[in-house]
Amino acid sequence: MTRTTGPGLILGAALAVGSVVPASAGTIAAQAGVGGLTCGTPTNCFGIGSTFDFDGEGGEGFSRASAALSGTAGNGRSRAQIRGNAIVLPNLGVEAFSDANGFITSDAGAMQKYVHRGPDASLFELQLSMDGTVIAAQDDLAALTANAAVVLGPEVDFYVDAATFLLESVALDPDVTLLDEAGIDFHQLGLFNLGRQTASESLSFTLNNGDEFLIWAGLLGRGGRGASADAFGSLTLEFTRGDVSTLTAVGQAVPAPASLGLLGSALLALCLRRRRPRLDTPHDLRSDG
Repeated sequence: MTRTTGPGLILGAALAVGSVVPASAGTIAAQAGVGGLTCGTPTNCFGIGSTFDFDGEGGEGFSRASAALSGTAGNGRSRAQIRGNAIVLPNLGVEAFSDANGFITSDAGAMQKYVHRGPDASLFELQLSMDGTVIAAQDDLAALTANAAVVLGPEVDFYVDAATFLLESVALDPDVTLLDEAGIDFHQLGLFNLGRQTASESLSFTLNNGDEFLIWAGLLGRGGRGASADAFGSLTLEFTRGDVSTLTAVGQAVPAPASLGLLGSALLALCLRRRRPRLDTPHDLRSDG
């Protein structure tokens, strides 16, 4: 795990993009990161005296990763795993508790490849569920979003951020097809300041014998200036329809997570920005500037 502090972090993180070499590119991944921004003054978070801390690990080729950060900006944790009984699936958690003069953003993502060996036109349904708590005096000071997608194809570049994964990695790859995607946004659902809440969405897709596909999930929690988002034991995926015995998970994870420098600049931007979860609604990820 890596941690960097100081105003030079933004440039350093940007230069570190691509430094993690995937061990099993595009078939299995788990990644977790936490970023903390401490404002130099009550009204200026990017001037003299502002600092940014970051902790993260994982990436392509890993089946689990975790990150934790505690400092003047607040406290945050994130975790990403590929786990399950009859069939392994992404399982994620994040929490972000900010101090009065800081911002904390935690994110996690995971992806697993499968092969279907069963009848053609087999219908499957997958439920995305998240439970969590968001406390914020202003809606724009917090966020809690979850996304999931099913992608037909042999492999795809992995990203934790939903917009980057869906609009770049998937949409620009001619060898893959998006079968379905779903998102949960606690802000859009009006679930702020209501205690612990649970929300779910479903994905459905049809497979033919021999189809290779990937299931991806991403989770983000953000709190700023005293706000918090807690969904550490939260995001789960579960098949609710279809014969999972016809599905075989593909990909061999490497033994230990790798440290990350590449998430720092992205998490810094997310500290001051709310992601929206779904691409087929007017309030989609593409509406963020």
